[in-house]
Amino acid sequence: MRLALFTALSASFALGQSPIPQSVLERYLLATHDGPGAGLGETVGVEIEASLPRLQKHGAMRGLRMITRAGETVYTGLRFSGDRIIGKDVISRYLAADVERRSDKKEFAIAAGNYRIERAGVADYNGHVAQVFRVIPKHKRVGLFRGELWLDAATALPLREWGEFVKSPTAFLSHPRFVRDYSIVEGKSRPRRLILTARAALVGDVEMTVWFSDDACGESAGDGFPGADLVAASNP
Repeated sequence: MRLALFTALSASFALGQSPIPQSVLERYLLATHDGPGAGLGETVGVEIEASLPRLQKHGAMRGLRMITRAGETVYTGLRFSGDRIIGKDVISRYLAADVERRSDKKEFAIAAGNYRIERAGVADYNGHVAQVFRVIPKHKRVGLFRGELWLDAATALPLREWGEFVKSPTAFLSHPRFVRDYSIVEGKSRPRRLILTARAALVGDVEMTVWFSDDACGESAGDGFPGADLVAASNP
């Protein structure tokens, strides 16, 4: 009996796995997370690629995303190229939703008040041992999702979130899904990539990939990004 227990514990340490994965979740829930994008007072570069495959429409936007010390979201230096329908009806809507999401992040946080969280196992994530948790929303509310949360076993920092949103932000979209990946840099979890997919009435699939970088040396705005007036401002 003791030999079997010792063997199991030795195997978990060999994988870098914590023998008490629940403590990883507890550390994550106790920490303060600013959410996707920059932390307070920081700026990140953003590059968005979006498409409507059925219509063969494509577009891309580059700019800067800043979270002020007051917690407000500001997009600046927005430069757009591609089909105007992508800028106006796809990318600008995403940016506006991101600003709104940040305005009351407690409503969307992965926390005990919003989710039931269950352990799902262990996975490898780019050389990190990830403790995987299944998240089941307690409310059917815009911004909440059903899927998984992957936490670094050593630091309890997020590595990945993925799933399907339980409620669409608009009647024109259905089955919105996402994958959000992070990198751990200097003891902090930084957003790396966000993939969004959904189905829209009349136009079919909507696909979007958002890349985040620490390069904040963006160019000044100059291409008249469609719909920029909706989002290039701080939260109310």
